Amino acid sequence: VLSGLLTVSIPGVAMWRQALPVLLAIQARRVLLAFDADWRANAHVAQALGHAALALVAAGYAVEVEIWEAALGKGIDDLLAAGHTLTSVALAFGAALRGQATVWTGRLSTVDATEVRPWH
Repeated sequence: VLSGLLTVSIPGVAMWRQALPVLLAIQARRVLLAFDADWRANAHVAQALGHAALALVAAGYAVEVEIWEAALGKGIDDLLAAGHTLTSVALAFGAALRGQATVWTGRLSTVDATEVRPWH
């Protein structure tokens, strides 16, 4: 209700596969994953997020991961209830899963970190 988007909820990060039949039934084309913000520090959440994203891309969905600072709320419900917004990040590995990427084995040049301008 708070986001204005049709939302499918799962009872825990390891249960993400339960959403697959629902996504198929509603003929979804795009999936926004909003796992708890502790995915950066909690390996269990990070692993589930990665597995879900890879499986959804492989199944043909356009997948984005919604991210926010954990200090603003652990879950997306906490974040939205507090009036905050979030960012969606498109997954770059989608092309590789669809066989459209090629392997590169060259060398990358490096730059001293002090020469790189801040991005934020």
